[in-house]
Amino acid sequence: MAMMKSSNIFLLFNLFIFGLISSSNVLLAQNKEAVDEAEDISSKAIDCFRKNNLDSAFVFSKDLLKIARAEKLTFYEAQAEMLIGRYFMVKGDSDSSMCYLNKSAVIFTSINDTVNLGKILFFKGLVFKSIGETDSMFKYQLRANDLFLFANDTNWYGISNNYLGLNYSNLGNYVLALKHLQNSLEAFKLSGAQTNVAAIYNAMGTVYRKTKDKEKEEEAYLNTIEILTNTKESIILGQAFNNLSEIYFDKGETKKAFETLEKAKKVFEDVGYPLGLCSYYSVSGYYYSTQNPPDNLKVIENFNKSISIAKEYGDLRQYADGTAYLGTAYMEIGEFQKARTILKKGMVAAEENGFNPEIMKISKILAEVYSRSGQTEKAYQLLQQHLALKDSLSGEDKIKEFTQLDLQYKFRQQQIGDSLRNVQRELEKDFLHAKELQSEERSKLIFLFISVLVIVIAVFIFVSSQKRKKTLKALKDKKAQIEKQNTEIETYAKEVSNANKKLLELDEYKQSMTNMLVHDLKNPLNLLANIDMVEDEKTRSTLIKNTSKQMLNLVLNLLDVSKAEASELELDKTEVGLSDIINESSREVDYLSSPVNIEIVNKSIKDYSFQADRDILVRVFVNLFSNAIKFSPRGSSIIISTSITPDKQVRISVKDSGPGIAKEFHKTIFEKFKQVEQLKSGEIKSTGLGLAFCKLAIESHGWEIGVDSEPGKGAEFWILVDGFKEIAISGAAKKSGIQLIGSQLTDRERQLIKPYLSMLSKLDTSSFSKIEKTLSALKKENIKGIDKWIKEILIATENLDDDKFKKLLEELAGQTKFP
Repeated sequence: MAMMKSSNIFLLFNLFIFGLISSSNVLLAQNKEAVDEAEDISSKAIDCFRKNNLDSAFVFSKDLLKIARAEKLTFYEAQAEMLIGRYFMVKGDSDSSMCYLNKSAVIFTSINDTVNLGKILFFKGLVFKSIGETDSMFKYQLRANDLFLFANDTNWYGISNNYLGLNYSNLGNYVLALKHLQNSLEAFKLSGAQTNVAAIYNAMGTVYRKTKDKEKEEEAYLNTIEILTNTKESIILGQAFNNLSEIYFDKGETKKAFETLEKAKKVFEDVGYPLGLCSYYSVSGYYYSTQNPPDNLKVIENFNKSISIAKEYGDLRQYADGTAYLGTAYMEIGEFQKARTILKKGMVAAEENGFNPEIMKISKILAEVYSRSGQTEKAYQLLQQHLALKDSLSGEDKIKEFTQLDLQYKFRQQQIGDSLRNVQRELEKDFLHAKELQSEERSKLIFLFISVLVIVIAVFIFVSSQKRKKTLKALKDKKAQIEKQNTEIETYAKEVSNANKKLLELDEYKQSMTNMLVHDLKNPLNLLANIDMVEDEKTRSTLIKNTSKQMLNLVLNLLDVSKAEASELELDKTEVGLSDIINESSREVDYLSSPVNIEIVNKSIKDYSFQADRDILVRVFVNLFSNAIKFSPRGSSIIISTSITPDKQVRISVKDSGPGIAKEFHKTIFEKFKQVEQLKSGEIKSTGLGLAFCKLAIESHGWEIGVDSEPGKGAEFWILVDGFKEIAISGAAKKSGIQLIGSQLTDRERQLIKPYLSMLSKLDTSSFSKIEKTLSALKKENIKGIDKWIKEILIATENLDDDKFKKLLEELAGQTKFP
C-alpha cells in the first residue's frame, strides 16, 4: 500500500511563492515612493498566499492593482492581475481566473518578461485541469516549460517538469512521467535546491513502483533519505522511510523493514503529520495479514488505528482500503457481525467517492462473510458485483498497458532516429576535418612552391598541376566513400526499422489473441472456480450450465473462424426455416436476456426457407442476439424483421437500443479482436470473435452481412439472403417463438391431457426427474402436435425458469377447455 504523495502540492506552492519573490522587475515608473509602496503591498499579498489566508491576499492584490494603475507601474499591474487570477483559480472560479491571467499575459508580453509569461501559461494549465480539460492543460504546461527553458530559469523549469511528470504518471504514461521528472531533477540539482531534489526522487520512486521496477524504486527512496537525513526532518523523509519499509517486507527482510518503519513513525510524530501515522499503521497491519497464518489480532489492532486517523482527517481512500483488511481479520476470527459492519462502512465510503479498486476488494470479502454466515443470496449478489467490476478494471488496465507499449515503441523509434542523426553529424564532421587537413597541406605546398619559384618555375608548374589532379581525385574518392557510407547507413536503418515493425506487429497480434482469450475465459472460469460458494443447488446448476454454454460458444467461434480463414469450413446444408432458426437462437440466449428483462421480438409477418447449415446459422444469430443484449439497456426489446430488397433478396434485420456505432467502425467490428468501445455490460465482454465468426459464416453461404448505426441510435445488423422460399408464419410464433397446438385438440385429447396438467402444476423446475417422467408418459399418449410443447417445457426445466414453466402450463390449460 503506497502512501499518498501530498507533499508535491506543498512543493509546487512554495516554489510558486519563491518564483514570485525572485522575479526580476521591469519597472517603467519613475516614482520611487510609489514603487516602494507597491513592493510592500505585493510582499504582503504573497505572504498571505503563503499562509493560505486567501481573503486577505485578495484584498492586498486589489490594492496593488489600484496603485499600479494609478501610478502606471506596469510590472506591478501585471503582477496584481496574476495574483488575482491565482486567487480565483484556488477558489474554483475558472472564468474569472482566466480573465485576469489573460490580462496579465498581455502586459508581460508587452514588456518581454518571458519568465512571468511562462508562469501565466503554467497557471492556465492548472485552471484547465480543474475543469477537466486535460489536453488543454498539457498544451499550456508544455508551452510554459519551453519558455522557462528558453529563459534559463532552473527553478521554474524544475517546477514545470515536476508537475508534468506527476500528471503523466496519473494518466499511466510512465515513460513521459520519468522523462519530465528526470528533467526536473537535473534542474533542481543545478539550482542547489536539495529539498526539492529529494522530493523528486521520492516521486520517481512512486512511478517506478507502478512500473514494478523494484531495484530503481529502492534506489530512489534511498537517495531521498540520504539527502534529507542531515536536514530538518520533513513529511517527505517520513514517506520515503515508509515506502522503503514496504520494499523490505516484499524482499523478506523483516527486521530491516520494521527498523525502517519505526524511523518513519518517529519522523511523522516529530513533524505532527497524522496521515503519515495512518500509513504507518496500515503497512504494519498489512505485514501481519500476509503471515502464514495471519496474526489477525495484530491486524485488527493496527487497522483500527489506521482507519480511525484516516476518517478523522478525511483520507477516505485509505479508510476504505483499511476496512477491507479489518473486515477480513474479523471474519477469520468468526466475528461476522463486526466484519459486516466495518465492511459496509468501507463500501459506502468507496462508492460515494468512486474508488473502484476498493469497491472490488470489499465486495469480494463481504461476499465471503455472507457466505460463511449462511446468507448465500447476498453473497452471490456481491460476488457478481465483484466480478463485473474486476472485469471492467481489467479492460482499463489493458488499454493502459497497450498505450504504454505504444509510447515505449515511439520513444525507442525517436532514440533510433536521434542515433542516426548523430552518426550523420559525426560523418559530416569527419568530412569537414578532412577538408581542413587538405587545405592546410595545400597551403604548405603553395608556400614551398613560391619559395623555389625563381629557380624551378617550369618544374613548379608541372608538379603543381599533377598535385592538383591527385588532390581532386582523392577528394572525389573521399566524397564517394562518404556518400556510400551514408547510403549504407540509411539502408541499414530502414531494414532495422522494418524488421522491428514486423516483430512488433507479430508480437502485438500474438499478445492480443492471448489476452483476449484469457479475458473472455476469465469470468466463466472464475465463476466455476468459486461455484462452491453458492450453496443453492438450483442457482449452482444454472450457473454451471450457462457458463459452459458461454465458454463453448467462444471455443467454437475461434475454431470456425480459423477454419473459415483457411478455407476449411465445411457446410452441411439442409432446408431450414427462418422462424425456426430464430426461435432456437432465442432460447439459447434466454439465460442472458432474462436477468436484464430484455425481450427478443420477431415482427416478421412472413417466414422464409432456404438451404443453409442449420447449426452454424443458429450460432450466427446467437452471436448477434448476445451482442445486442450486452449493449442494450435493461427492459428494452431486440426487434427482428424481414423485408424483400429490390434485388430480390431477403433482408433479415436484428435491431437493438444500445449506444450505437460510429460509421468509421462499421467495417472494423467484423475483424478479429476488434472492439469499437470497452463498454460495461454485466459480466460479459466482447473480444470481437463473435462478429468475425458471423461475417465468415455468412460469406461462406454466399450471402452478405453488415450494420447500419450511428452513435446514440442503437445498431441494426442485417443479413442479405439469396435463393429463398416464402412461407406463412403464425402470429403466436412472432413474439414468443412457441407454436402451441391450440384448436387441433380433439375432445378425447383434452381429456387425456388434463390429469398430466394437474400433476405438473404441483411441481416446480427443481423437480426435474418427476417432470421428465410425467412428460414421458404424456408423450406416449400420441397426441398430435404435443411434442413441441413438451420440448419447450423441458427447456424451461433445464434452465430452472419457473416463470416460463408456469406460463406454458397456463397456455396449454387454456386450450384444453371445452368450447
